[in-house]
Amino acid sequence: MKKVFNFTLIIAFVLAIAFTGCKKYDNGPSFSLMSKKARVAGTWKFKSVIYDGTDETEGWVGVEWKFSKDGDFKSIEDGFVDLGTWDFASDKEEIDLTYGGDTYRSTIKRLTNKEMWLEGNYDGDIYTMKLTAK
Repeated sequence: MKKVFNFTLIIAFVLAIAFTGCKKYDNGPSFSLMSKKARVAGTWKFKSVIYDGTDETEGWVGVEWKFSKDGDFKSIEDGFVDLGTWDFASDKEEIDLTYGGDTYRSTIKRLTNKEMWLEGNYDGDIYTMKLTAK
């Protein structure tokens, strides 16, 4: 009986360490059965956009970003579509969006199947984008 208790205690300890110390992104999740690529794939709308300290969310209402698992990217605004590509960078801690002739790199702060938070620097200005799955 004591062996079973000790074994259970060891397994619980190992699982506790594994799930608390392995967060990829600052704001979680600690564990997900979905791959990072599967969590990115889908249609996203903007919940908030802070650009150089100013709330710019209103200007992003109605904009959608669509990511496919095969790396295709679409930015849709008022019926206009910009086509491009996306890919992970820096061991999947950053994401590169290439469209309109430019590549934009953002740090992923949170990535679940319902939320994606991005942070970056564009021409010296800091931006934070919080997106929700549509």
